[in-house]
Amino acid sequence: PFDWARRNAAFDVRLRTAVQSREASYSGDDGHVTNGDEARFPTTLLGTFTKGLPHSLPLALPTDRSAFDAFVSGVNTGDLDTIKSIPLGPDPEGDNSFSSSAMTTGAKVRGWESMAAGLAFTLEAPDPQRVTMPPAPQIDSVELGYELSESYWMALCRDIAFTEFDNSDTVAEAAASMAAHAWVAEDGCDQLGELTPTQTAHRELEMKNGEGITQGTIFRGSLNGDNIGPYLSQFLLIGCDTLGSRFSNDDPESYLTGHIRFGAHRIDQRVRKAVPDRDYMTTWGAYIDVANGADVRGRESYVTAEGDNFNDEETHRFIHTPRDLATYVHYDALYQPYFNACLLMLAMGIGYDEGLPFGDEDEVDKQTGFALFGGPHILSLLAEVVLKALKAVRFQKFAMHRRARPETVAGWIDCVQRPRTSDEQEGNEGQTVFKPIEKLCQYVDSDLLQKVREHNVTQNNTQMDRDITRLHDYDPVDAVADCAVDQQQQVYEQQQTEDEQNEQQQQQRGGTYLLPMAYAEGSPMHPAYGAGHATVAGACTTILKAFFDTTQKLPYVFTSTDDGTKLVQIDVDEQLTVEGELNKLCSNISIGRNWAGVHWKSDYTESIKLGEEIAIGLLREQKNVYTECFSMTIP
Repeated sequence: PFDWARRNAAFDVRLRTAVQSREASYSGDDGHVTNGDEARFPTTLLGTFTKGLPHSLPLALPTDRSAFDAFVSGVNTGDLDTIKSIPLGPDPEGDNSFSSSAMTTGAKVRGWESMAAGLAFTLEAPDPQRVTMPPAPQIDSVELGYELSESYWMALCRDIAFTEFDNSDTVAEAAASMAAHAWVAEDGCDQLGELTPTQTAHRELEMKNGEGITQGTIFRGSLNGDNIGPYLSQFLLIGCDTLGSRFSNDDPESYLTGHIRFGAHRIDQRVRKAVPDRDYMTTWGAYIDVANGADVRGRESYVTAEGDNFNDEETHRFIHTPRDLATYVHYDALYQPYFNACLLMLAMGIGYDEGLPFGDEDEVDKQTGFALFGGPHILSLLAEVVLKALKAVRFQKFAMHRRARPETVAGWIDCVQRPRTSDEQEGNEGQTVFKPIEKLCQYVDSDLLQKVREHNVTQNNTQMDRDITRLHDYDPVDAVADCAVDQQQQVYEQQQTEDEQNEQQQQQRGGTYLLPMAYAEGSPMHPAYGAGHATVAGACTTILKAFFDTTQKLPYVFTSTDDGTKLVQIDVDEQLTVEGELNKLCSNISIGRNWAGVHWKSDYTESIKLGEEIAIGLLREQKNVYTECFSMTIP
């Protein structure tokens, strides 16, 4: 018969852990606070996530507040029937067709992702609603102007190799522009007013602890190690050879393959090469359809092999440009980069944290870590902590902050920079509905906006979607276009003009201020704040730092070659550490979503802390189930 003493002891452990979890202190114990934008702008919902709800064609503002109220009700109740009744798409009562652009024509609608996941409970780690994030920057704030400026610059730098950042005139211009922004400039304090502790912390992080924004620090993360060595973490590049090979930490050749040993299989660090210099959602037609929920996932373009002989190097390479990194975080299996990093560290023989058991030689300990304090233990925890992180960040996203995505704010910028008719943009009191966006425009350099416009002119005059030029897309402003918009079908018909009469005008058409996106579908169907990737990054890197000796140094450093097809060893001024490269991995993956255009800087900054808090809570509770005495150090 079952040992009743063991049964009671197991119950006592669970009960004690439950009480411990209830009594523990977490960031959300004093409640959750938003930035107030949703209440400040109840009709236009400026600053608020509304993607997928019906929007007006020329302004991309919600057509009916009741649709948003139904959305919130679905989030708060989790009731499946309530969620099914939410209006989704441009014409929920009709055929919900998309035809404002070639890219979106024929697309189906796209549902929201796990909008009520934050209502679910968890049996370990903090409850999803026990952790929180500070308010996001307001829609008309200097800080948001800074973040939007960074988003624009990142789009303009998306095809510059990371190894060329120090030599790029565009990156140098971006660094100078961002360093002069009122949010971080020494003479910009008068515009800031009194800052909250969170705002002060954000500003200090951007000022790089007094070093300022330079060509060498721009677009990097804010963690220890982010500014040391190459931009990319070694864990996104190196390999460890495969089964049967003679891997040696003393031989740099062992790292060059980029193949990670995964049992008898191997994982290739190289990624699919997206077509360079090709961005998406640069026309108003493509933008408004995506805002209305058009599902164009998978319609992005990739480099194809030339000729009959398929050459892997033609279609794949190591992460070489920001676009490559954006591609990686488009289709990653969420905890994939940390799983890979763990496999690498195990193969490289990186030692465990000195506080863990079984650290002596086998003749002393007489056992080794495996089911506990070994590879399987760590790998399983990486998967385990992810679900906890996703539940918590979904609650912040959907139930609390509901922050608009960068693509949406850039759409409002376009409405201000290219005004529609006065009737369309005039509010109930005769004032423009975009007054807060006009204020935001003051915090975005006009030269930068002009560069974005020129970039989009080039995109829209040279790129074709489904064999149709983007200049055929619907646009509410272009004067040379004969815009015939059927309110039911939303069809844009292009007026054919004589080339000799319109050559100069043709060169300037398509000049929007929309944010050029790396993905055809833009952002996911959930609000921006917090970021799922960044929350998972914070959680998973915390798990790895808890188990491995983070003080160990990496013997070699590698970057990609000029074409990105191979790795090359380089010398660095300061030797890289496990801690620094894990932190850099966390930042690379998080900021990779910013490179795609789908997240803000503060989404990354605050979400990694959310993930760290969840992981520490999980480890604290799991300590109760082990009989071994141990400690963990998490830098």
